[in-house]
Amino acid sequence: MSYNIFYRKYLVGVARVVGLIIMLVSNILMAQAQPSSQSLTDSLMQIIISSRGNKKVDALNQAAEYIQKFSVKKAQSLAEQAFTLAEKLLYMNGKAKALQNMAGIVSSKGENKEAVALVQKAIVIYNQGNERESVFNCLVKLSSIYQTLDNNDKVVETDLRAMHLAEEIGRADLQSLANASLSQFFIKMNDKSNALIYASKAMLLSKIAENSNSSGNACVAMANYMSKFGPQQSATSYYKLAIKYFAVNKLLYSIAGCYIQFGNHYLGMGELDSAQVCYFKALKLDKETNDIMTQSSAYTSIAHLYQLENKLERALSFQQKALKLRQEYGNLSLTGSSLSNIGTVYSILGNYPKALEYFHAGLKIAKQTGRTDYIKFNYQRIYELYISRRDYKKALKYNMLLSAVNDTILKNEARQKFAEINYLHEAGQKQQAIEFLSKENEIQKLKLKQTRYTIYVLGATILLFLIIVLLLYIQAKLNARHRQMDIEQKLLRSQMNPHFIFNALVAIQSFIYKKESAEAAKYLSSFARLIRLVLSNSREEFVTLKCEIDTLSNYLSLQKLRFENKFDYTMVVDPRLDTELINIPPMLAQPFVENAIEHGIFEMDTPGRIVVTIQKKGNTILIEVNDNGIGREKDREMRKKSDKPHESLATRITEERISSLNRKYSWRISLHITDLFNENKEPAGTSVSLSIPLITA
Repeated sequence: MSYNIFYRKYLVGVARVVGLIIMLVSNILMAQAQPSSQSLTDSLMQIIISSRGNKKVDALNQAAEYIQKFSVKKAQSLAEQAFTLAEKLLYMNGKAKALQNMAGIVSSKGENKEAVALVQKAIVIYNQGNERESVFNCLVKLSSIYQTLDNNDKVVETDLRAMHLAEEIGRADLQSLANASLSQFFIKMNDKSNALIYASKAMLLSKIAENSNSSGNACVAMANYMSKFGPQQSATSYYKLAIKYFAVNKLLYSIAGCYIQFGNHYLGMGELDSAQVCYFKALKLDKETNDIMTQSSAYTSIAHLYQLENKLERALSFQQKALKLRQEYGNLSLTGSSLSNIGTVYSILGNYPKALEYFHAGLKIAKQTGRTDYIKFNYQRIYELYISRRDYKKALKYNMLLSAVNDTILKNEARQKFAEINYLHEAGQKQQAIEFLSKENEIQKLKLKQTRYTIYVLGATILLFLIIVLLLYIQAKLNARHRQMDIEQKLLRSQMNPHFIFNALVAIQSFIYKKESAEAAKYLSSFARLIRLVLSNSREEFVTLKCEIDTLSNYLSLQKLRFENKFDYTMVVDPRLDTELINIPPMLAQPFVENAIEHGIFEMDTPGRIVVTIQKKGNTILIEVNDNGIGREKDREMRKKSDKPHESLATRITEERISSLNRKYSWRISLHITDLFNENKEPAGTSVSLSIPLITA
């Protein structure tokens, strides 16, 4: 993977999250037109000086809320003054607002765990005073912090709390905002169905509310959905509409955030000139409002565009501007991100010492702040740097560190997905129970007042309602089961990676011990390419047949090198198959190719042969793996004599995957393993046949 492609995907992902956070927080805070930053600051200072008691607390909080965008130190001082004075006056709402502001300040500095604790304290105080709209605002802020922490289960839990609270308050504009936030979350999780449902709800509620702010947010959610899932031209229309809505009340912060996401959309389409126009518009607005952090994000986006155009000196200049702003502001996490970005530019320029210096500086901060995504990025860059310099010993070290981080990310994704499923399921049951009890109370009251005929009608209504509740409950159970099976698929696929990686690393270790550096380097390079394919495929439920063929070919060539040409192989692909349009589950055939090598050919005295045949048979894809090895029976006997009984873990996992896929899609994937014999009825190899339903893109 080239530097530009990897960095481009990395930036788009980070920029989407940053843009979303900017949009959600600023739209809650900004309910009126924005004057110049200096004039508003001076006005707020005058109000503080002239105010007394609770009004002074409110003025301090208002100033802290506004000034934190460009002076975190001054804002923190004002928030602390507000908190101290509110405690002295026993002004609980003022104290809660001060805590809310302090949370925003420490979050902007990258101290998100402390920010969570402060917001939760504010929520407790607001709940005691039944300040439900303020609780809603805190939940929106809390959700944005959890997004920064990549704590997905907490994001969905918090957004659902906000949505239910908005429903209780009866505020359609707040309901729209909560639904837009949930849509953004499901877009990030690649859940197309839920993303569209919540984006559509946000649009509908914003029309009911007739609120330009909520309409703008709903349009951004729908635009982001279209940008990712299509059609992309519709996304362009929604971004433009969102900007018009925000312009009604001159919400400059919101407009700037929208332009950043608009630019990301153009970037994903490869329209660099249009992306650049959007980023410079955002930068101009950020300078007008003196919003330091979004200004630094605009600098980073512009730098990336120059990098893609190979204007590397300009790219370096804008990355350094972003770094300076983030260091001055005190956001440690984004400072680390800028250091890594600068390292990338230096590596493309060929200044490896400088690149390594900045990557290590970024890595240090990433570890300090616990950002696994940034840790992974720096490991990847350092690994590729050492490969390009032919320092394979250090490259191997960082490749193994990168594999460990990827493994951690996979485990966290699985854990968070399970938590999400459980919470959504439980929340759905609780909501149904509340609705049921509420309806029952209404029915009891009506029974006392109405005639016998009306009672019959109500009885029928109750029966119909119970049927609906039952159907909803069954549907919720089916949805939960469906998601659990998705997770099961990902977990089963992830179990293959350590099994294969262990064998490959043993081979690399063997080359190193034998001091065969050229072979070790060649094997390591091929191994790295294959690992990237395997890790990429393991995240997908389906891949193209071409991708699967490439992975198998790469794997076979790698194993042939490892075993010093102990075997030859042939891949025969039916010319009737359009391999780029056919999708199949990934890594189904690879375990049987591995068994053919490890248990069939490895013990042979003469060179072996493996033939992989892929052909169309009716409405199925037939994959056959044939070898001329010693056969399964003889392999078991040899291992039994050597006291090394072997259970094919990969085969067992693949059988579990096939069973799970058959259950989920009502398929009939079939697997047949046949022992082959020669004319003398002696073992002559093994034949594995996989029949998979034909699926076209």
